[in-house]
Amino acid sequence: TLFKDKNFIVDSNLIYIEPSSISKMAVSDKKTEIFKIFPNPYSQYTTIEYTVTETTHVTIEAYTLLGTRVSILQDKELYPGKYKQIFSAQQLGYPAGIYLVKLTIGENYYLQKGIETGK
Repeated sequence: TLFKDKNFIVDSNLIYIEPSSISKMAVSDKKTEIFKIFPNPYSQYTTIEYTVTETTHVTIEAYTLLGTRVSILQDKELYPGKYKQIFSAQQLGYPAGIYLVKLTIGENYYLQKGIETGK
């Protein structure tokens, strides 16, 4: 097991979701556009874009595949609207690689993989 959170486990390239958390987890896709990372893969930085539909607490965290939290990019109450956040692991002193970005909106969370290729 490379990474374990209270709701999911990352092992190699597979993500296992704890059954009790399925109702809280939403898979982000192009239809909902609640959460997207672009460009992806990226070389210097990427943009995390997300939508908040009601006033609620929002956190964005980035992790390595080994479970090290790289950064808390957002951690506050937000009003409804579209938001953008820039992320670069290399600017934080981490190497190019695969990072997991976890967006929590209220009690729901969304998970996406970002690939930083380097300069």
